[in-house]
Amino acid sequence: MTDEMAVGDYRAQGHLSIGDALKSVPRALRRDGATLLALTLVFGAVPLFVWSLFEARIAGGVGDDDGYGVIGAVAIAYLVNLASYLLVQAALVQASYRSLRGERAAFGQSIAGAASVVLPLLGFLILYILGIFGGFMLFIVPGIVLMVMWSVAVPALVLERSGVIGAFGRSRRLTKGHRWSIFGLFLLLFVASMVGGGILGAAILMFMGAPDAVSGSGLWVAAAINGLITGLVNMVGAILVTALFIQLRELEEGPDVAELEDIFS
Repeated sequence: MTDEMAVGDYRAQGHLSIGDALKSVPRALRRDGATLLALTLVFGAVPLFVWSLFEARIAGGVGDDDGYGVIGAVAIAYLVNLASYLLVQAALVQASYRSLRGERAAFGQSIAGAASVVLPLLGFLILYILGIFGGFMLFIVPGIVLMVMWSVAVPALVLERSGVIGAFGRSRRLTKGHRWSIFGLFLLLFVASMVGGGILGAAILMFMGAPDAVSGSGLWVAAAINGLITGLVNMVGAILVTALFIQLRELEEGPDVAELEDIFS
């Protein structure tokens, strides 16, 4: 097997390795950074940039004459942004999987494979949001438990074509016995994102506080920064989740993943 993660410490130790998961990000970027970044920019950052501009337009107020037109445009932009998000997440998972197995991730191949699971991903996203929302409504802890339990459902759906309902069950089985480690990783990422987001937000506010920055080029710059940063964060998240999926499946079933190769043929 060519997967570089196969030589990681987690297999010898018999438990999930957060260190190996974190190392997967620079490993994937070194091998297939061009493909991963291209997917992120084209189908992640650009749609987010356009959506941010529409949000700014709405926040700035809409006149009576063009109100319905702008609202309609925003609705279309939202649907396009949602479709792009689902497509890029599936494509990044496929590209990350190939890269972490020591193969080359191709742009077109990743998009073509992702396109076939966009609708199932939409169904999954709806059920996921409803489940997490219900968990947090009951109490915070059930929501967190569900987030951890379903943390590798997207790779299960994208890579194994397990189906919407099957992906939830697959993730639940794979994460069993490793959920505290996954929770620790998510907590670490949450703190890092909060610190990074705070610094970035302060910088944007300082820039937007400049004269005439709230309109014109200032909005374009802020939207571009938001789209780029959000896209990069989603890319890192996709790599990490895919790395977790690889580890968990190998710990559960061993290193043989030949059954997945026909999916990408």
